[in-house]
Amino acid sequence: MQTSFIQPENAIYISIKTVVKSQELVDINSLAKVLTALNASFQSLVQAEMNIRYSNPTSGLKKELKQLFSESRLLIADFDFNRFTLTIVPDLSVSKFAYRKLNQLPELKPELFELFSNTVFNTTVFTSAFAEQISKKYNAKERIAIFTPVYEAIINQNDFVFYFGNEPSLINNRWFNTDDKELLTNLIPEQIKKTKEQVETYYQYVKTGEESDLFGKRSKYKKVLIKEALQHDLYPYQLQKLRVNRKNVLFSKQLSAAVAVKDGLYQISFPELQISEKNENRIEAEKAFDAALAVLISRFEKGNWSTDQKTQTLFLKLKELIAEG
Repeated sequence: MQTSFIQPENAIYISIKTVVKSQELVDINSLAKVLTALNASFQSLVQAEMNIRYSNPTSGLKKELKQLFSESRLLIADFDFNRFTLTIVPDLSVSKFAYRKLNQLPELKPELFELFSNTVFNTTVFTSAFAEQISKKYNAKERIAIFTPVYEAIINQNDFVFYFGNEPSLINNRWFNTDDKELLTNLIPEQIKKTKEQVETYYQYVKTGEESDLFGKRSKYKKVLIKEALQHDLYPYQLQKLRVNRKNVLFSKQLSAAVAVKDGLYQISFPELQISEKNENRIEAEKAFDAALAVLISRFEKGNWSTDQKTQTLFLKLKELIAEG
């Protein structure tokens, strides 16, 4: 591969200031975490953006997108030891891979890097306007992948101060953390642990006594009538409680959201609260649904009631569903 760097005006300039033993030195572990986080964030944004542009790729295009994702790396073009500033650029190496569908890579790669710069290296990240705008473009899973590495490794820590800028002489921008849990949840939804094992799902029709026996320790199944394997996990997604802002919110009755598969995507819908989330697998769709519901509950608990009639009706319905505690 022959590497060629983009012009400095399209680069990101970063500076790390940390104190070790009362001297201004740069901790190696801190630097490694920063660079790893930035690279992970960049790769996630590239993947999210291309998934939007090519929502139903052909098998040939899938191979090209996979190759593009593997080539999406950040490089250090310059390192000033005196001021400890780094110049970050995308890898524009000429690949031997034969792209046929994505035939405008010389323009595409710098474009994606500029999008990354404008999206992640944005001083308005922790504002309601930015969170609302970004949540409309990228789903919960994508926002988690894009912003979590940067938030955990750079923003939500006290070991060093991180500055960035678009010019080497103006590296004075910073991210400032926020205590607004609703805003943070909207930007980076809380993650849900994935199941470790894949299990097959069946419909099972049984002859039994009282309905409550189905969930008791001594179920009174008399006979299994039908047991049928499912092509998709289409059983309802049910919630009795949800973790929101580090506390459990209980519902007055079990929420039961409809699950369907449309255009190869799982869709979980709860029309009563106007929530409908999609993803390529059920677990991630459940995560997105929980995130959307958590944001709605946070707004409700904060008293952020709009004068809009639809919003008021929505919150009144939510009030009915939340158990009084």
